[in-house]
Amino acid sequence: MDAVNLSSEKKDEENRPYYRVGVGIGSITSKVAVLEGNKLVHYFIFPTGLNSSDAAKRCLQQLEADGYSREDCAFAATGIGQMAVNYAQKNVDIAICHGKGAHFLFSSDGIVIDIGGQETQIMEVSNGRVEKIASNDRCSAAVGKFLESTALRMGITVTKLEEIAHRGTPVALSSMCMVFVESELAKRMAQGASNEDLAWMAIESVANRVAPLIPLHKDATYMLTGGQCDNHLLVNRLSEKLGVEIKTSPLGRYAGVIGAALSLPAKRPVRQ
Repeated sequence: MDAVNLSSEKKDEENRPYYRVGVGIGSITSKVAVLEGNKLVHYFIFPTGLNSSDAAKRCLQQLEADGYSREDCAFAATGIGQMAVNYAQKNVDIAICHGKGAHFLFSSDGIVIDIGGQETQIMEVSNGRVEKIASNDRCSAAVGKFLESTALRMGITVTKLEEIAHRGTPVALSSMCMVFVESELAKRMAQGASNEDLAWMAIESVANRVAPLIPLHKDATYMLTGGQCDNHLLVNRLSEKLGVEIKTSPLGRYAGVIGAALSLPAKRPVRQ
């Protein structure tokens, strides 16, 4: 009887839904992606706030509110606050995640560019695997935070900054260093420069600092992931500076958590 019950419980468990969930706690936003098999079935994003632990709890609460029971999920955490995700089965390096996620989204190998809140990373992906990682955690690193703080000083949102930058007047910047760019922005702001011009300058400064980090390989596919995936002016300016097409996607901001989910077993582990 006990053997029969055990077999029945095992069968019931095998028939339950199984989801691979990537949880990313970043410096600006936290994200979640849910895979059923190899299909992206759910995702969401919200501001991280001041406490990574609270953000990690909110991810789990939102998942359960959306109908994804914790018992039916396996979790992989990534991002600067990944250690706060105490319910995750594993932690995965964010660069590895972005490489995997980009390959999933674009169905292509190539060069992956992740411009994050605190760090800019470049991944070379071959046969779906990240073969080489270059990161920059100085000067041009915190471009997401730079754009956020610039928008705040202008009294607008980052989304609005990206929107109005297209109407700005292109100007030559006197320096590529973001510290000096911030000073130049403040000076021009005091002189009455328009928000459109200031927004253009802010995004141009990011393109100037990121472009030299990106390797140029003949016939390579270039893919932008992370929080700047909808920043079309930045995509265009990078493409022009490099002389290549840079692909992006509205789902590009979820590449990291998609990659984290892909690092988990594709099928529910069988309990012995």
